Amino acid sequence: MINEEYHYKCIDHDDYKYELLRDVYSWCGLGEHAFSSEFMELKRDGTLIVKKGYRWDGCSGPTWDTDNTMHGGLIHDVLYQAMREGLLHGTNRKTVDLLFYKLLRDDGMNWFRANYYYYGVRIMGKQYAKLMILLILLELTSCVQLNIGSNVVNVSSQKVMYNSKGQIVGSELKDNVADLKAKADLKAK
Repeated sequence: MINEEYHYKCIDHDDYKYELLRDVYSWCGLGEHAFSSEFMELKRDGTLIVKKGYRWDGCSGPTWDTDNTMHGGLIHDVLYQAMREGLLHGTNRKTVDLLFYKLLRDDGMNWFRANYYYYGVRIMGKQYAKLMILLILLELTSCVQLNIGSNVVNVSSQKVMYNSKGQIVGSELKDNVADLKAKADLKAK
């Protein structure tokens, strides 16, 4: 399915539901924290640009995706990813959550449902905004040691991708870590 009005298409992927068909511009008011990466850019004037090809999973939790959640969910996912990647400081989480609420209301969501979504991200969102130290180390170093149980395992660095929940996807590392954990569990027995 392609939604031209909102500039995305539905995709068949284990970790993502949507992909942008063109760049999306949205003012988020966080310009003092300007950054740029492959799929997102925050300009000094507070404009957030989410670039064509960006993938996201829509709103998480016991929710449903509708036309009035798509823009807010996209911007919220992008800014949480920026916090996980260290591009935006985690102290901005409440501002990002309030922006999410504002975008939901601006897109016509009723007060009750918008509050339900807002308090959902306030209560459950903290774990998804945390800086992904392991993944940053994997991208910056040639070798990382993982402590798995009482075993220390060396893992070669490689480029990794992860979804909005901070789970490793699109990389052999995901399988490697699972294999290493299984081997460590066998050694521990």
